[in-house]
Amino acid sequence: MERNTSNFGAHAGNTVDASQLMNGFGLEIQSLVPELTEKEQRNIITYYELNKAHAPEYQEEALKEFQDHPVWGPIISGMSMEMMEAQNKYNELLQEAAIYKKDWLPYLKHLVEQGAVYARMGVNFKDWVEVVLLARKYFVRMLEKDHPTDAEMVLNCTQGMNHLTDIALYAIGESYVIEEKKKVEQKRQEYTHLLEVKNTQLVDFCNIVSHNLRAPLANIMMLIDFIDHNDDEEEKKEVFTKIRPVVNHLSEVFNELVESVQVRQDTDVRSSKLELEKFLKKTLQGFEAQIQSYKADIKYDFTEAPEVIFPPKYLDSLFTNLISNALKYKSPDRKPVITLKSEKTADGVILSVADNGLGIDLNMHKHNLFKIRKVFHKHPDAKGFGLFMVKTQVEAMRGNIWVESTPGTGSTFFVEFKNETDV
Repeated sequence: MERNTSNFGAHAGNTVDASQLMNGFGLEIQSLVPELTEKEQRNIITYYELNKAHAPEYQEEALKEFQDHPVWGPIISGMSMEMMEAQNKYNELLQEAAIYKKDWLPYLKHLVEQGAVYARMGVNFKDWVEVVLLARKYFVRMLEKDHPTDAEMVLNCTQGMNHLTDIALYAIGESYVIEEKKKVEQKRQEYTHLLEVKNTQLVDFCNIVSHNLRAPLANIMMLIDFIDHNDDEEEKKEVFTKIRPVVNHLSEVFNELVESVQVRQDTDVRSSKLELEKFLKKTLQGFEAQIQSYKADIKYDFTEAPEVIFPPKYLDSLFTNLISNALKYKSPDRKPVITLKSEKTADGVILSVADNGLGIDLNMHKHNLFKIRKVFHKHPDAKGFGLFMVKTQVEAMRGNIWVESTPGTGSTFFVEFKNETDV
């Protein structure tokens, strides 16, 4: 995981609520409160007081070593001295309330919150362990220097240090366990949603196959039955000539269905960063004759979001089909105007393709709009496959497509590209 240590806040409690974090997984912050004997409590106090008294002696040297650490160094360098002092004072107040008053909850809550925030910044749990080992190294060095012969003092302080750091690490570790559980749960939800989508697609595909293959097959069967039961050779020849167009239509439908299946199953399709203007200009070259013939006006503004992460062949298909439809279903009363625009969103980019053509009656056709072999205007080249294929390709990349349209005024298609990494 890439570490993001540039935007560290004043303290972790500003960002995460420990109680909510733990309650979401059936855990209670109270369960982290240690059950200490009187001797263990005294040892912790002995360690804390001695460490606090001698901290200024090795604080500067320890801080320098922290600054050289590959993880904690960038975090420390991103904090002002005032912020660091405020952090230390805040930790000290919570720690002393826990040690002297046995009020552990605020301190433990703070540790859980810190752990969760740092985990989301990319700090690993072992980095926390290294902090403890570093602090322990300087404390032990001080003990060896100032109390070389006081065995009881060394033993009590060491045990107190072990108890306090174990309590802290356990609380921080709990937040890491919870963060990991959250990731697993998020993955589970994503896979569940994907499975639901795949099941829906499977049902839709079965319906498509049933609906679109039944008619041409029934036609063929009727023509064959007619030939079998007719003795007139001339009529047989005439009927036989009608079989080929039906077979050709059946072949077209079959090939379209195969192509749509290939899109859904193409797990190796590669996305890359694509310039919308570049791809649009390439697409428009293929429609140059129609654009000139219809005196079409093509406008575009990709200033806000000039690029998308998408498979090149899918973007080419998207532009080709939406531009083709806008020209194909132009209004006879005015010259075509096609306007394309891209906008950034929190989750990605939305591309809109608007025209002033015939428009679509969504009250009548909204449920069939992106289905295969559905057409909404009479045109010799209309097949009802383009929008179906665009929708299939967009959804295969976790995107969305929808339309707003008014009959006689025009249509605007919206395509949402989800944020993806280059692959």
